[in-house]
Amino acid sequence: SWEWTEAWLGALLLGAWPVALAPAGALGSSEAHVRRVAEVVERLDARLLVTGTSVIAEAERLGREDRSERERYRWTAERARTPEQLAEIAPREVRPARPEPEEVAFLQLTSGSTGSPRAVQIPHSAALHNNRASDAAIGAPAGAPAHTWADAMVSWLPLNHDMGLVGFMLTPMLCQLSVDFLATRDLARRPLVVQSRAGALLEGELAVPGIDENRVALGEPPLQHLQGQRRAR
Repeated sequence: SWEWTEAWLGALLLGAWPVALAPAGALGSSEAHVRRVAEVVERLDARLLVTGTSVIAEAERLGREDRSERERYRWTAERARTPEQLAEIAPREVRPARPEPEEVAFLQLTSGSTGSPRAVQIPHSAALHNNRASDAAIGAPAGAPAHTWADAMVSWLPLNHDMGLVGFMLTPMLCQLSVDFLATRDLARRPLVVQSRAGALLEGELAVPGIDENRVALGEPPLQHLQGQRRAR
């Protein structure tokens, strides 16, 4: 969302260390999601949690009802603010941070598939290097960096994913490309949504990493809207 993007980039501008948390899963309970959020907030000793009203309300409820973790949830709720609340207290003038290349830019959480997510410190130099590497890798099938021939990018990766964040939010900014974000669940349910969106975006060159017309679900027509355009796989 725009609110998420503004909060993340705003923290970066101020010299804070933003960290993107995974959204609630479609099949997971709100309580389980808030438990994961509270665990990360506590482990990182986060000074601020930017989230929605439903998460704050659930944290407040658990703070009243869960005796074993009461303080964790209360602490999480106290440090939580909605984007609307932040907008009300935002200063008119901001003095941006001027970090050195080796200083930390943001934190990237691991997947947590083998345990609790861990935060990896990403310095500014590494983030910029990854942008340049992504530009080269996405454009490799076309024989040139993506920014030299592409006009836009399409992404279905969530922004808490390292490739979604670096490859499809920061890289388009650095390369001055427009980007269209699709919900990951939409691609899983309807693979040709990328074809439809790409066809509606532009008639120029398009970078669509990860799409292979030979791997589209059976019964679907070929990616004819992408024929004649360069694809990065």
